[in-house]
Amino acid sequence: MIGASAILDELLFVGLPLLVLIAAVALFWRSKGVGMSLRAKLAIGVFLSLFPVASFRSVHQFREHRRLGTLRVDEVAVIDIDGKRYSGKESLSGVIQALNQSEWFTSSHGGWAREVPVTVRLRSNEQLQYRVALYLREPGAVIILFSRRSNGG
Repeated sequence: MIGASAILDELLFVGLPLLVLIAAVALFWRSKGVGMSLRAKLAIGVFLSLFPVASFRSVHQFREHRRLGTLRVDEVAVIDIDGKRYSGKESLSGVIQALNQSEWFTSSHGGWAREVPVTVRLRSNEQLQYRVALYLREPGAVIILFSRRSNGG
């Protein structure tokens, strides 16, 4: 899925547990806990603990997608793509333009070629690391994994 439908798919990961949690809390509140089984109380506890985890994952993905969309040539020192280094303003410009135009994508089925490492080192010495692959079902590439390291360490 690409674009808005992919974002909705990601929001369901957070939204569905939230709806179940709200329903469970409402039932608990309505009965004031009287007659509620230990299983029901445990289920509410599990949902209460899973919601922050699911929310963190989604927030992290939204922030990283926004980061790609606002990346500028003047803040990037070098980009390494599968061992090939790009450091000139002209070569960086093409890669950064492609990253700026990335669309939200959700895949539950794979469908991509060999993953390659991409490292973006910023002038601030922060590193953005990605695992990227050619998507075989439609034209384009997918970012499979991303992480951040500060000060190159």
